[in-house]
Amino acid sequence: MALEVSYTAGRFGIRRTYIYIGGFITAFIIFLLTSPQLVPNSILEHTTIDAEGNVFSPPPREQLVESKGVINTGNSTGKYDLVFVIVSETQDIMRRKLLRKELFGIKDNLIPCWSQGNLKVYYKFLVKAIKPNKKHPANKDILRDFKSEAIEFNDVEEINPVNGTGLQEAALNWANKLKIEYNQLVIADIYTVVHLEKLQISFEKSILNERILTPEQKQNLLWGSFSILPDDTAVVLGFNAVAAIIEALPQITKNVEMTNINTTNILTKAYYYFRQKYPNPLHIINDPIGIIEWANNLESVSPETTFAVGHIYQDGEFTDLSTQLNIVKTSICLPPSIRQVNQSSSNTSSIVITTSSFVYKDNCMIDAVVPAADNKREYAQKHGYHFVPRSAEFAQQIFRNRKTVWGKIDAVEKILPHYDWLFWLDIDAVIVNLDITLESLLEKFVQIAGGSKLFEEKHFIVAKPKGDGMINAGVFLLRNSDWSSHFLREVQGRKEQYFGKFYEQRALWDVMREPKWKDGALLLSDDDHTFNTFPQRYEHGDFIVHFAPDGCPAKPVMMALNQIKNREKNPDIKEKFKT
Repeated sequence: MALEVSYTAGRFGIRRTYIYIGGFITAFIIFLLTSPQLVPNSILEHTTIDAEGNVFSPPPREQLVESKGVINTGNSTGKYDLVFVIVSETQDIMRRKLLRKELFGIKDNLIPCWSQGNLKVYYKFLVKAIKPNKKHPANKDILRDFKSEAIEFNDVEEINPVNGTGLQEAALNWANKLKIEYNQLVIADIYTVVHLEKLQISFEKSILNERILTPEQKQNLLWGSFSILPDDTAVVLGFNAVAAIIEALPQITKNVEMTNINTTNILTKAYYYFRQKYPNPLHIINDPIGIIEWANNLESVSPETTFAVGHIYQDGEFTDLSTQLNIVKTSICLPPSIRQVNQSSSNTSSIVITTSSFVYKDNCMIDAVVPAADNKREYAQKHGYHFVPRSAEFAQQIFRNRKTVWGKIDAVEKILPHYDWLFWLDIDAVIVNLDITLESLLEKFVQIAGGSKLFEEKHFIVAKPKGDGMINAGVFLLRNSDWSSHFLREVQGRKEQYFGKFYEQRALWDVMREPKWKDGALLLSDDDHTFNTFPQRYEHGDFIVHFAPDGCPAKPVMMALNQIKNREKNPDIKEKFKT
């Protein structure tokens, strides 16, 4: 017989099927068993009452089978209160964008989520991986956009369900391998609104819709609305329950395959499997009141009792429901030092590393773009800089009737107002010496300019490689200033370079040499080593190697990234980077 709590019609109703003794005695017994104040925790922790009023008490705790690696302390002081996993398909990019905005207040990546460190909620979008093929050529476009999304928000991880397993099972396995500590795991799809704040408060108070939970019950919890089909809404699991279900997966699959249960979701299968198991290591709650299906109207949703609503397919309804449930956007990001309004109060400048996350239609960089971006992200995180990659500004060039590469200037204009200094790197520019700081370079540039006072008049810092006829705009520094804002506007107006040779690079070069702008630029003439080095000119200790071949740079970029890893293991390696 099942060991579960079943919520019904707004309060805990208990229907008695068999009456062997008088009504008074029966009512008194049920009162004792459902009152946590009167029943010792040793009995209540896994005692369950099902919809028929049948009461089950498992054997003493020491007789329960413990899963390998499961923490059975009842401790609810993990680093994160909740790990929130949202499963989706690769093409669901716009829906993920909506969830970021409605649940976390993330509208864009201009102030990036540098670290999920509020110690309350850790979230991740788990996305079923796809590969383009002749049968589905449209996958190429989807994959390009997905790569850009993954780079820009760093909250997306690909999963590969194997052997016909579903997204829920893949999410369980992902959570089981997490290296962070947490108390509860929430798994939902992208069509479900989850009230994270209400969940946190309820678990802190150990009360779920008037039902009191012990610490051990929270750790062994399997809570969902398993009687609703389709059953792909939200499910909440205690930390211990994750490992227990994974350990029992072979038996769960075999058990349900022998029944007529119409479901493909592993957690619903786990519900039917464990409700028949005795002793039951889980505390099961089947809750069609707190976790509900969208009934296509707001009037059917109670803000008082609802934790999650599933099967919401219209974006407008998702937004309206968030309002109906009084959902407060959960702040989950801890960025590095934010640019201060009063700069005189701080000697520390805010610096942003930025690059293109746009993948061109030739798909040449499709496999290299994420590792190349991660190289820059790692450097930024190491030194406390922001990392803001952008793709939308490149995509919009088709409407501006310009070469796509002009998106660089649009992106710089968008990002620069939020920071003191912007350091642009083309995606094929690889940071090979992660120990060099931008602060040390700025100190060097102060000396080159002739002192701090003169350096205050320098806004655009760029190198002209030895033997080249102009600057290389693949790497440059730009100060947030009125000069820079007007300079960029002047560059944007060079229409002759929209499709002219060297595009935005030539426009930058032409404008910076004009008398009006010349004094504001710091030109590193014949400089191959400060921050923009071609691979054939690399010398040990150089900062950045810029791969700019006539063809696709993916292969040399990936080779360089592998060489960097090898050098971390063996710092004495001084070999050149290959092109």
